[in-house]
Amino acid sequence: MTSEIIHFGPIGQGTAMKLVNNMLVQVGWIAIAEALVLGAKAGLDPKQMVETIGKATGNSVAFQYAAPRILARDFDGIRMDISYKDMELRPRLPSRSRFRCSSQASPSRSTRWDARRAWAAKTAAAPS
Repeated sequence: MTSEIIHFGPIGQGTAMKLVNNMLVQVGWIAIAEALVLGAKAGLDPKQMVETIGKATGNSVAFQYAAPRILARDFDGIRMDISYKDMELRPRLPSRSRFRCSSQASPSRSTRWDARRAWAAKTAAAPS
């Protein structure tokens, strides 16, 4: 979140920018969770993975936010309701180019499944 106000144009353009930014973060969170589980299942130490990735090309703001929380099993700052809302709104963005993102799959197929499987994993498969 930023305190800086940036003007993007007519009404709705700021919302479009927010949805684009949130899409990047949400895709990152999914990749981060899956990468940590994959590494743990391959026998890597989760803490060492987070330290190493934090200094390597896989690092990002999303990684710095999510990875330590996943290891600590602290999912309070990860809001699936906002992610779901954004996934519902993204396909409604007007598009002169008629471009369809692969991540614009129906929330009923992807986000609901991810919400149950990944983030509801407070009691399940987060690496420890």
